[in-house]
Amino acid sequence: MMETIFENAADFAERYIRYNWDRNLRDDTSRQWCPKWWCHPEAYTRITFLWAWYEFAFTSDSYSEMAQWLQFFDYEMDALTQPGGCFRHCVGGHSDAVAYQAEEFPLTPAIDALAFQSEENKQQ
Repeated sequence: MMETIFENAADFAERYIRYNWDRNLRDDTSRQWCPKWWCHPEAYTRITFLWAWYEFAFTSDSYSEMAQWLQFFDYEMDALTQPGGCFRHCVGGHSDAVAYQAEEFPLTPAIDALAFQSEENKQQ
C-alpha cells in the first residue's frame, strides 16, 4: 500500500484545504460552503478526488503533475462553492435539504437505451 501524506479525504480537508485555500467564505455571497461537507455526496466525491490526486501528484516529484493538480483543485473548489452548487441550501450552516432527490432526477435508465440500440443494430 502506498504511504500517503494525509490519512483520508477528511484529513486532507482539515489540514490542507482549510489552511491553503484562502477564500472569504463567511462574507462572500458568490461562494457557499458547508461545515459538514462530507454529508453532501457531490462534495465528498470531489474532495476525495482532490485528495487522491494530491497524493499522486506530490509523491511523484513531477512538476507537471503538481501544476495539473492545481488546475484541478481550482476547478473543483469553484464547482463546489458556486452559488448553485451542492451547498446552495447550507447558507448559515448545514441543511439536509436537497433540490433533486434521486427518484426525481430526470433520467431514462441507460439499460433501456442500450437494449434499444442493440436491437436496432441487429436489424441493420
